Formats: sequence, structure tokens, C-alpha cells
Amino acid sequence: MLVRVYDNESKSYFKSYVYGIIDIGWFEKVIVLTPTHLGNFFKMVDYVDKTVSGYPQKMNVNMISLVNHDDKWIKKEKEELLPLRKLIEEKGFTPEKLEYCFINQQFWDNPKELAAMYCGEKIPNIYNIDIEIPEKDKEWNYIESQNDIDELMKKSYGFHDTTISSINFQSGISQTINKNEKISRTFIYSDELKQIYITFFTLWSDSIELVFGSVIDMNLRTSFDLYFKEIFSASLFIKNEIIYFCTDYVGEEKMLPNDSTWISAFTLKWRFIK
Repeated sequence: MLVRVYDNESKSYFKSYVYGIIDIGWFEKVIVLTPTHLGNFFKMVDYVDKTVSGYPQKMNVNMISLVNHDDKWIKKEKEELLPLRKLIEEKGFTPEKLEYCFINQQFWDNPKELAAMYCGEKIPNIYNIDIEIPEKDKEWNYIESQNDIDELMKKSYGFHDTTISSINFQSGISQTINKNEKISRTFIYSDELKQIYITFFTLWSDSIELVFGSVIDMNLRTSFDLYFKEIFSASLFIKNEIIYFCTDYVGEEKMLPNDSTWISAFTLKWRFIK
């Protein structure tokens, strides 16, 4: 899966694919690869930030999208993890739980390095690990950089004189119902997590469709009575690996106004539609 990771040392965020998972829930740790400017090494990160309290619990890792794991991933449980536990204890560290492991084979074949990462050490990127990355749909344009933002804002004329035609939220969760002996429901989780589809009508081009993926938050405001329904100038920017869109100008401070519609999400794609 693709995730956003908070790096406590640099106090910054980066994106990485996950190369291994140790335990689940409160005890979960994931193996990630830091980008070049942060050293380009593998490290193990607590999923939950245990240094702070409060609700909702702060996370070091945020899921962006699911990626199918290939046959090089293996699962180990309980007794199978005893040799790894011993290596960790030999380094003077007591594992919190260590009862479940789903990991790339290359890391499992190097238990000393795996134990080192569990104890907080960093491992140089010497592995040749392939990640099954879904191909991008050529019908869509993807927002991943400031250049991508500039292109969309140029082609949409800054969303000037556009109106929101429709907004559709999809949670990515569906259910199947078995009505044989008694009703039972099974939740089905899609690879596409928490999406918002927005269609805009515009006077300057074909209609525009935006799709926000792995949505974090949304503020919905309709236009006030006696006010124009058209957007005068929209804002689109990336901050801490999060994409923000607002139907109003937010200025250099990037403060999102409560009287405008805005969305924050980890991914965004767009296209013109007839």
C-alpha cells in the first residue's frame, strides 16, 4: 500500500510504499523507504504516534491507496517469530507484542536487519524490491506537483465563473447480504478509499470533473441568498503531502475559510468531460 509517513527527525512528511507489516492495531509497525533527501534508507515506523494522547489518536502513517502484494510477501505468526524475538532481545530491546508479520521475503531472509529496524535502526537501500504499482489511467490528469497544479489552473482559468454541478462521496465500502437462513452482511473494502467526485460547469471550456482520493476532510457551503453562484477564483495547493482545494482565494497564509467549500485529500485527478 501507498502511505504518507511522518518523519519525527526532520519534522516532515513523505510518501512511501509499505514493504512489511509487524503486528496490527496499537502495536502495528510498518517498513517504509525514505526519499533521497532524507537518506534513502529503510526504517520501521509505529503506525500510531504513541508520544501524544487525545482523540482522534494521531497517526504516523496514513493510508493513501491499497496495492496488491505479490507472491514475494509471506505471513508469519507467533511461534514462527520466536527467532526474530530472540534477535531483538539480544539487542537489549523487549518487543511490544510480535505475534504477526506480513512482509516481503527479502526482509524475512535477513532477520538481523529486520531486528535492527524493529529496534529503531536504519538500513541502507540495497534491496531490489519490485512494487506492483497500478498504471495511471490515460483519460485522467494527476495532481502530484506544483507543475500539475499550474497546468490545471491554467486550463480551467483558475475556475473563474465555474459552478459546482454535483458532488458525490463514495466511502469505498460496500456489503453483500446473504438471506438464506439468516441475514448476514459482509463489508467489502475497495482499493479506492473515500473518494469525492465533483463536476463543474464553466463558461470557458468543457465541464471539469475532479476526483479526490483518500479524502481527509470536507467543508460544504452553498451560496448565500442574493449572491452569485459562480466561483470567482479557486485555490489549489499541496502542503505536507496533502492536496487542498477551495472555492475561494486563500492567500499566502493558506487559511481555509468556513464560508467556502473546500476539500483535503491525499490524491487528486481531473479531466474535461463533454
